[in-house]
Amino acid sequence: MPPHETYVEPFLGGGALMRLKLPAAYNIGVDLDAGVIEKWRSLIGGNGAGIRERGITESAGALGGNGAGGPQAHRPIAAAIGGNGVSAGAADPPLAAAAGDCADPRRRRSVDSPRVDPPRYRFLRGDGLTFLASYPFAPDDLVYCDPPYLLETLSSRPRYRYNLSDEQHAELVAIIGELPCRVMISGYWSQMYDQALKGWSRINFMAMTRGGMAEEWVWFNFDPPVALHDYRYLGETAHQRQDLKRQIASWTRKLERMPRLKKQALLSAIARVGENGAPRGSSI
Repeated sequence: MPPHETYVEPFLGGGALMRLKLPAAYNIGVDLDAGVIEKWRSLIGGNGAGIRERGITESAGALGGNGAGGPQAHRPIAAAIGGNGVSAGAADPPLAAAAGDCADPRRRRSVDSPRVDPPRYRFLRGDGLTFLASYPFAPDDLVYCDPPYLLETLSSRPRYRYNLSDEQHAELVAIIGELPCRVMISGYWSQMYDQALKGWSRINFMAMTRGGMAEEWVWFNFDPPVALHDYRYLGETAHQRQDLKRQIASWTRKLERMPRLKKQALLSAIARVGENGAPRGSSI
């Protein structure tokens, strides 16, 4: 995943990525299942320790009482909810109130500036398709779609309360093909996805599922990134990830002990390597 300040999962479910990745400044989850949304709202708003164990930090003041947004929320999402296919259950607060109608955070902070505020979360009960078609996405937003897989690709019975029909899958890939932001979608290979997402980048890998080993695919509408949002999972194996973690820790300790100007000289050279592939001649 490339660096991003806004992260959206329109088919939230268990939200493994929402739980395990480093949080963005703004995080939005949408799901039709009222129980799923209630669990996420209670996890963030009422039981922060539970999600902090999974690497996510939060502030009750920033999140509000139900995890649906704080006093300064993200771009308006009134158009993506209420009266447009996203329904509220009896126990849900009014979605318009949950959404808020506040200014775009880019007016007060650039993407490259350091994060000061804790991340904010919104969990909305509703139709992911409608949300995707209605929300005012910005180019540097990141959407990760993990919808219920096409029924024809499953090796066992469907396990979701709300599944998608073939027609809804066709609608989904049509919608994400028109979004003005960065999009990732995972699933098993199918002719529908292969044709609809032609020209997208893609990776495939073997993963353990409830039905045994299966080949998972991820399609994304951007080039493989050279900078990542979260480097903790870089590496093909646990051993490679652990080696990189130790190397980063070692280099960090060495840099912390260096005189400030020498440290800045090295960091400047490293930055030039990242930009141009090789450092220009310089002396320390």
